[in-house]
Amino acid sequence: MSSTTIMGITISVAILIFATTSQTVTVETLFNLPGLAIVLGGTAASVLFSYSTRDVVKVIKVFYIVMRKQQIRLDKYVQEISGFALKARKKGVLSLQSEARSYHDPFFKDGLNMLVDGYSSQEIRRIMQQRIVNMRLREEEEARIFRTMGKFAPAFGMLGTVIGLIAMLQRLSGSSIETIGSGMAVALITTLYGLVLANMLFNPIAEKLERQTDERVRLMTMITEGLAMIGDEWHPNKIREALNAFLPAGKRQAGV
Repeated sequence: MSSTTIMGITISVAILIFATTSQTVTVETLFNLPGLAIVLGGTAASVLFSYSTRDVVKVIKVFYIVMRKQQIRLDKYVQEISGFALKARKKGVLSLQSEARSYHDPFFKDGLNMLVDGYSSQEIRRIMQQRIVNMRLREEEEARIFRTMGKFAPAFGMLGTVIGLIAMLQRLSGSSIETIGSGMAVALITTLYGLVLANMLFNPIAEKLERQTDERVRLMTMITEGLAMIGDEWHPNKIREALNAFLPAGKRQAGV
């Protein structure tokens, strides 16, 4: 799990615990099983209604991906592409066959195979850019599921509050102020559940997914341009300088 994810979870939980212990008599006041069932059950039902079962099942896998520590090193790829360009310039494109068979990144590996198989730079760009578009569409759909959950959770929180208020008003006759106060507190708990789930879980996950997608698109675009430039027989130093445009100033690579 990445350090920023751990930090975000820790800070969120700490703030929630502090606010709870400083403003309520007991922490148990915030636990209401029917209210939680309304928010979680209603959100799940709405998502199932909005998306296919296959899309919903992917939510668990996506949650695991978001929680994993992932770091994309663009500078490392600039070094490797520049090295491949130098080898291709000295020994020919066919000398990259061993790299094409064993490279760890599937997208990069496919591009190397196309380069070795004699695809033109235009064909490599067209095929790989289409893969980038399709990847972005798939991952945006996954982020949209969490956005949907973040949208519905507060709504069902309000629904639970309304149900609680209706039940409280039905018992209002002859009730004491203390009873009314405790009933109002219970009624508002579901709104709290909806807000917490939406703003501390669902929406942050969607934001993280979208950011990771942007990083992958940047990397895949850089790989595509690098391989196409090797196919066009650019000088390795020119390729390195062109790919350095994808990096911040402090990370740009020196000549091969």
